[in-house]
Order: sequence, then C-alpha cells, then structure tokens
Amino acid sequence: MPVNTAKPSQTEKPKVVYVPAPTPQPQPPPQPAADFGQAGNEYDDGDQDSDKYEYDPAHGDDPADPADSQPDVEGQATPTPHWHACRFQAKVGGIYDLRPLMRLARTIEDDWHLNDARHGNTTYFMNVCANTMAVPAACRKLAKRDPSPAFQVGDNGDCYYLGTLKTFKWKPIDTKVPSKGMKLFYQNGERCHNGRTRQVMFTFACSEHFSYSDGPLVVYETVNGCHYDVHWPNRAGCPSLPLMKRLTANGMNGYSTGNMFLLVLCISCLLYICGGCWYRRTKEGADGIEACPHHQFWCSLPAMFMGTCQSFLNQIMGGHSSRGYSRAPTAAGPTDYGSSTLNARDDMF
Repeated sequence: MPVNTAKPSQTEKPKVVYVPAPTPQPQPPPQPAADFGQAGNEYDDGDQDSDKYEYDPAHGDDPADPADSQPDVEGQATPTPHWHACRFQAKVGGIYDLRPLMRLARTIEDDWHLNDARHGNTTYFMNVCANTMAVPAACRKLAKRDPSPAFQVGDNGDCYYLGTLKTFKWKPIDTKVPSKGMKLFYQNGERCHNGRTRQVMFTFACSEHFSYSDGPLVVYETVNGCHYDVHWPNRAGCPSLPLMKRLTANGMNGYSTGNMFLLVLCISCLLYICGGCWYRRTKEGADGIEACPHHQFWCSLPAMFMGTCQSFLNQIMGGHSSRGYSRAPTAAGPTDYGSSTLNARDDMF
C-alpha cells in the first residue's frame, strides 16, 4: 500500500481538548485527638483506660457501696473491677485509710505540690488515690494531656507524667509490723530516654504528730533517674487497730521491753486496786479508806520510807545525825555528864 508521506501544513493548529473540572468531594471529618496514654508519647503503654480506675468520688461511707465498705486486702484482688483502692487492709490486721489525703474537685482543693529535694527548681504535682485536679500548664503547652496521679515539671519547661492509676500497687513498710506505715506505687509513666517508664512511690510513715492537712515532706528523683520517691509522714499511715490487738499483732518488734513492762505494771496495779476495793466493799462491808486493799501497809509506807532514808543518811555522815548532834560514846566507866567534878562543885555556887 502506498504510504502518505505528505507533511502537515505549517498553518494547521493543534486541537485543544477541554476536560471538565472534577466534582468537589466531601472532606473527611477531623480526626479526634489521640487516646489517653498516647498523647505526647509515641509508645502505647496500655493505659488508655486508666481514667476508669478512680476511687469513689463521693468519698462517703455508704455500707452498700463496696468502694466505701470494702478495703483492698493485702495479697488479694480488688473488691470491684476498675477500682482504685484508698482503704488498704494488712494481712495481720489494721486498715490504712488514705481518703483524708485525697484532693477532690467538689471541695475546690489544689493539688499537693512540692519542690525536688536535690533540684529546687523542679516541682511535683500530686494527688492520692486519684489523678491530679488538672494537668499542669507545662504539660498542656507540650500537647500532653495524659492524666496521672503525679507530674514532674522542670525549670526548663519539661513536663512528665509519672504513673497511672491502673498500675497502682501497695504494701506495708513491714508486713509483720503494720504500724510502721505503708507504700503506694504508680507505674507506667512517661518513658525516659533509656526506654524505661517512670514510676513514683509514696511512703506514708505512721506519725500521729502530722495531721491530714500536712503534705509530703520530701520528694526526690533517684540517682539513676525515672524513679521518684515521696516521703510523707502522716497519721493516715497509721492503721486503725485497738490497742490490745495492735500489741498482739506487733509483739515485741513494735514496742520496746520497757514499754511492755510499764504497760503490764499499770494494768496490774489497776486490777489490784479496783478488784481489792470491790471485794472489801461487797464481801467484808468495809467503807472509806478501809475499803482499800492492805490500807494499813500503804498508809505506813511513807513513814517506813522516811525512816530508811534517815538511817541511810546517818551512816553516810559517820554517826552524825541530821541535826548536828554527836552520838554518845559507848565506852564503859563513870561519867560526869551534866555536872562538874566533886572538887570544883562548891565553886560553882
């Protein structure tokens, strides 16, 4: 077949093809912010639902509410799921009640805060058994909104959350002696540069001299970093126990030998006096001072004590009485005490 080798005319213009504009498509809705545990943190620490582990916000005493009536027993599971205990029961007895230290929104209270013991410009914001009332402003500036029971804010503007309610743990300072106090741990905080998650430990030492309005005494970060210790002496760290049960639970480890002896002596004296008076009044018909058991002996006891002391002082002073008189000699023979000699007697008159 013949091939058309003719060139196109120089005056011929290329054809222009018009393409219709695309139809506008609806834009997808904006994505919500990251879940709890992921905002400002590239790791998923598994604490997205940590905000569910709040203690009963009513902070009441409803017998029908397990959060108010049932404590978290040492070594056992919590009474209710998704529940942060704030009353803890030791194995050998005694219940720690930390609810008076909890900051509540309904009472318009501020978070507990204190400076680092080593770095004075580092501040900690804390709450007990609940998240802090608000995320610190330094964390919000860094787009961190993870709730936490404790935050660390540095003077350079850095802010870290130190744990989550979901990971709380507790134990007595000494399992055998609950009266020493208790420890409360929070883990799964924001990760450090070495990949470990931060964690904070509250140590509530039993001290009746510190009231519920007294905050933590010392807060510091450990030398290795990422671990934070809060030392908090308070009466909330003292378990509620009757005196005799506390003695039985603690034994000689919690009380010195001298204290135990004094306690037994006081109880014995009380039983002796009360029991003796009751017996003489009811069985022997005694009345007044005679109703006291062995009243003659107790009435004569002061005179016996003074006589013993007088005799002891006479021996120390070498035969001289306390009045300055000399003891009469015991040598045998005639004496002229109280009179002159026979030769000089007439001269005296």
